[in-house]
Amino acid sequence: MIITNAKYWRIPDSEVNGVKKVYPDSSIICDIDGQYYGVPIDEENTHYIEIKRQLDAGIITIAPSDGS
Repeated sequence: MIITNAKYWRIPDSEVNGVKKVYPDSSIICDIDGQYYGVPIDEENTHYIEIKRQLDAGIITIAPSDGS
């Protein structure tokens, strides 16, 4: 599995009635074998398992989200 252009994604921060809500990273957007994917951060998702394996092995890096 060839994974490129990996980047964390999250809902942008928001503020309602003076209360700021900051959301956690919820998925990883990337190209897998040339096709665009949004992969949920879920330990049971096969694509996430492979992304994590390659990340831990130093094969890929994941850019931070732009959610703020």
